[in-house]
Amino acid sequence: MLFRSIDNIAARANGQILAVGLTPNLFQVDPLGDATAAIVATFPSPITAIAGLTETSHDVFYVTAGNVTNTTIVATTATLSVWEVNMNGYTPQTGLVKPVKKIADFPEARLLDGMTTLNPSEGLLLISDTVLGLVWSLNVNTGAKYQIINIPDTQVISGVIPALGVNGIKYKNGYLYFTTSSQGIFVQIGRAHV
Repeated sequence: MLFRSIDNIAARANGQILAVGLTPNLFQVDPLGDATAAIVATFPSPITAIAGLTETSHDVFYVTAGNVTNTTIVATTATLSVWEVNMNGYTPQTGLVKPVKKIADFPEARLLDGMTTLNPSEGLLLISDTVLGLVWSLNVNTGAKYQIINIPDTQVISGVIPALGVNGIKYKNGYLYFTTSSQGIFVQIGRAHV
């Protein structure tokens, strides 16, 4: 493998696995073939890490990226962003047909981590900000973003290590599921709250 840790994975319709971690690369692994990961895309400097990963439509994925210090897991101010990776037509031999595209900068965020698709037809994503302890919404069609969930269950508990709030998130069947690292909890929120 070409990476030290995996933060998120997503399965493509063809069975290939996409993986992101504390590198500027998006990887693809064939679970039935060679265990060597292929680099799908390398994101430009100052990006050093990719964390969130979600699919909105067939083979169209979004990732969170930024300049993140690997030892402290803290992002450099004003380097966080969300990018589109269109995997339609991709093969390891030909590469991406369309280049990666930046969708939105998040200068006010501290550490974008987990990401899930809220409404694929409207292009709405939910993104956890692990350091601020809140959840952002992003419309990938317009770039509009808002802080939409900031409750005690998403917050960082001061003095607890790791000092990370809401982390992994997933939306399914009208419910948002998330973990909050410093609290050691797994939470389900119903449709009325999201």
